[in-house]
Amino acid sequence: MDFRKKTYSLLSLIVVAIISMGVLTVMLFLLSQIPPEPSKYVAAYQKGSGNFSQHRLDDPQATDYMRNAYAKIIERRDLAIDEDKQNEIAKLFHQLGIWQNMWWMGIRTQKNPCDMWMMQQLIYEVRPDVIIEAGTFRGGSALYFAQMLETMGLKDSKIITIDIVDNCQEASKHPIWQKRVEFLHGSSTDPGILRRIHKQVGGKKVMVVLDSDHSYAHVIQELRLYGPLVSHDSYLVVEDTNLDAVPVTPGYLGPMTAVLEFLASEAGKEFAPDVSREAMVLTFNPGGWLKRTTTEPRDPESELAISGKDPA
Repeated sequence: MDFRKKTYSLLSLIVVAIISMGVLTVMLFLLSQIPPEPSKYVAAYQKGSGNFSQHRLDDPQATDYMRNAYAKIIERRDLAIDEDKQNEIAKLFHQLGIWQNMWWMGIRTQKNPCDMWMMQQLIYEVRPDVIIEAGTFRGGSALYFAQMLETMGLKDSKIITIDIVDNCQEASKHPIWQKRVEFLHGSSTDPGILRRIHKQVGGKKVMVVLDSDHSYAHVIQELRLYGPLVSHDSYLVVEDTNLDAVPVTPGYLGPMTAVLEFLASEAGKEFAPDVSREAMVLTFNPGGWLKRTTTEPRDPESELAISGKDPA
């Protein structure tokens, strides 16, 4: 009996040892996948300007540090996850419907939280005077952008948000909305709406977010009309390109189709997709973070004429 107990005990120890070795092997593998320590990048930053943790809000070296960090994430992502797997993850995240159940300060947004995080990074870097948003929905994203401007102390910056339906009554009750947001009721491609916007953004640093009708025909028109308003080193963000880029809706001609056509056009040559903005992997805007890279001023009125819109 004692011999049997001893045998059982020995076998139990062997089993525990084997399991422990397996767990240790898995842990070592996972540890090997961890990105390089941030301290290396922080040290590189500190060589240029001192203490990273105490940088000023307008410190260009801090901004460069963050941009480089996102670029490094993209490199590691592409090495660790092939394109097919990235698309699988993107489809699953979209299907889970997390984006359908997001609120900002109590206002529904229907946004990808990873993209919202990246948007605050863009606002921090660009420091726009005006953010034009096509597609208001309930007003949650406009409220979010306004809060970012407020937090950064950009006292004269504002949001112009446009929608064919006025569903932002609750959002408009917020003091920050009343201070910084202007809602335009109508289509983003309506000549009257465009005239009002042109009068307000002349000579200002402008960022544009397109999130209204996602059909190809509408988005390509928006790109032609609003692209000229975007400032140098600022962004034209085309949302939900995942619809026909991943695609989460096979066979649909939507934002990504429009983006590709726009980039191939003369006006589109002034923009380039900034893939570093896809660092969160779970973006709904693959290929849609368009950065204006040229400094030559454009004539928005000529673009209106090209698009068949009467600016007068």
